Amino acid sequence: MTSLRPGGAFGDFKVVRLLGDGATGSVWLLEIPGTERRCAAKILSPQLARKHIHRSMFMREALSAMELRHPNLIKVYDVGEDPETELCYILMEYASGGTLAEKIRREKRLSVVEAAGVVRSIAMLLIEMSSRGLVHRDIKPDNILFTADSVAKLSDLGTAHLSSFEGGERLVSDARMMGTPAYMSPEQMIDSRSVDVRADIYSLGIVFFEMLVGSRPFRGDDMIRLVAKSVSGNIPDVRQFRPDVPESIANIVRVMCASDLEERVRSPQALVSLIDWSLREVV
Repeated sequence: MTSLRPGGAFGDFKVVRLLGDGATGSVWLLEIPGTERRCAAKILSPQLARKHIHRSMFMREALSAMELRHPNLIKVYDVGEDPETELCYILMEYASGGTLAEKIRREKRLSVVEAAGVVRSIAMLLIEMSSRGLVHRDIKPDNILFTADSVAKLSDLGTAHLSSFEGGERLVSDARMMGTPAYMSPEQMIDSRSVDVRADIYSLGIVFFEMLVGSRPFRGDDMIRLVAKSVSGNIPDVRQFRPDVPESIANIVRVMCASDLEERVRSPQALVSLIDWSLREVV
């Protein structure tokens, strides 16, 4: 199985450079020689590609995105296995503005208007996803990207599943926990298979807090500590760390991240309305 390298070829594309590397694979920037047309190729780790469940999840991620098509979701153009390299790939839109994680590292704190705008954009996508019964389950700064004109887009539907599942094959494996612990809701930490859109709203709330403050409300990677902190109570008030945040915005973050499902924002539609109302006071 051949690996990619800058300057090499991948099908009809020229490999430009590595964009990111992780446990499940890598993402490369490709371009069509002699043109300015570029795209990103997500390559499944060869080790994982040998296992049917991971290949199935990889394929379903691409197919879900191709079926969904939303202005705030990274476009997927093609999925398959390259006959020359034997690599499993997803060809998708290249977001040249980088990730939200990179933006937070660079700028530390975003303005209230910009942070709220990102949340609103992703919430608009969640409206469409929830109407189809889809839950993303891994909303985090690394999975939110920006186009050249600063449009926020969500990527990585590899952990998505049908919240209204009643039979047939799931979109993911039957592992009890899927997602990134630092951004997961209490109920998702207990059983990621039974969550609904409110789990995505919680994760987006943690991202909102991080954009405003520059760090997550619950720190560390120890799973037991993260579970204890998230289940024991709500997140700290944003204004403890950033007093200039309006009360209305701080309250939105609070209700997005309520550990009690009954106290949390119930739908992405309601979240968009709350943000629109609050931004009228800010702008």
